[in-house]
Amino acid sequence: HALPGQFLNERSGQGAAVGGFIVDDGNVLVAIPPCHKFGGKGALRIFAHESDFDDWRRRTRDQNTKISPLSFYDEVNREVVAAWQAGSAAARAQLRRQVSRHALLQFAKNPSNWFEEGFAGYFEGFDSDAFGDAIDRVDAEMLRQIRDSIAQARFCPLFELLDLQDVEFYGLAGARQSPWTRSVLYAQSWSLVF
Repeated sequence: HALPGQFLNERSGQGAAVGGFIVDDGNVLVAIPPCHKFGGKGALRIFAHESDFDDWRRRTRDQNTKISPLSFYDEVNREVVAAWQAGSAAARAQLRRQVSRHALLQFAKNPSNWFEEGFAGYFEGFDSDAFGDAIDRVDAEMLRQIRDSIAQARFCPLFELLDLQDVEFYGLAGARQSPWTRSVLYAQSWSLVF
């Protein structure tokens, strides 16, 4: 059984909390170090079914929360919330994304939106090889987004991307407040970090 702040290794059935929490990504075990900014506190809420995750998210989240399809990070309560979907590759990637965001926000004071999303997107793209070693890979979907936005002249100019504020970058209550889609902004941010 998992303790608060702990996620068990599915293969061995074991896990150990080291400072923050441990997340098992099948082969890749990530330990979040003790938190400087938040005094070591963080929460991990995993829903077995996407419908439960969606229901909880609709009832509790702040309208400005940064949301991905299967996960989000609540900065106010320092909580990673995700849908597990029986450990699907997409669910594991989203979980890595939000845990990396938690780690970044422990040590960075108000990182810019492009860096926060690029950093989270970079770790979302991690995978493991046949020996269980962590490897990073080029995210084909991110590349496609960038290629399409360049071909259709729908990309955000770099000087604007580096200066977009929360409302422009994420929208307000789901409504877009900029001429660029969130997926294009995420892809451009990822490309700057990758």
